[in-house]
Amino acid sequence: MIAAADGGTLFLDEISDMPADLQTRFLRVLQEREYRPLGSTQTIKANFRAIAATNRSIPEALAENRLRSDLYYRLNTFQIEVPPLRKRREDIPPLIAQFVRQFSQQLGKPEPDVSPDAFQKLLDYSWPGNVRELQNAIEYAVVLAREGVIGVKELPAEIQLPPALQQTELGGLPRKGVQTLDDLERNAILQALPNAVGTRKKRPNCSGFSGHPLQQAETLRD
Repeated sequence: MIAAADGGTLFLDEISDMPADLQTRFLRVLQEREYRPLGSTQTIKANFRAIAATNRSIPEALAENRLRSDLYYRLNTFQIEVPPLRKRREDIPPLIAQFVRQFSQQLGKPEPDVSPDAFQKLLDYSWPGNVRELQNAIEYAVVLAREGVIGVKELPAEIQLPPALQQTELGGLPRKGVQTLDDLERNAILQALPNAVGTRKKRPNCSGFSGHPLQQAETLRD
């Protein structure tokens, strides 16, 4: 990693999650400006610019010994604090456009439009997971999008909640993160069930899925 950054920039994301022994080794590299590759007996001069980031409170990370104080002070030559996404909502529309374009290309789908109601939901949401949560939400919506439109029902369930209920429903609970394809399939089936009519054998036709996952979804629903 250090060799690859030679002459350039080494970016360390979530520095406070780095194991303590690695923090110690990295501090030594920063102080001595040299390192020894794995399996080698020779030291090599290190020539790179280090940038570190964390989404944790730095005072808390220091107090909990998640981040070594000597490493922090060695890195803290210049500090930039990026406000959470909820405090810079003007960034949300261009991020939505970028992620819709990105995931449409990755999935080989036509780029869907975002309905006004869905767009407002995305603007109103508090985004406790910041840009990564927005990215995951848009990927989820692009996967589910049909007829070229992302509506409210294509958004993750927590974003569909009214703003007044979001903290009540989600406060203190672990976040789901990226959902698996099985999760997406079950959610898509559950969305299709209320519009289905007739016997269980006929219901899968409206969603395009086979009877087996539908039975699993109905079991979950019951």
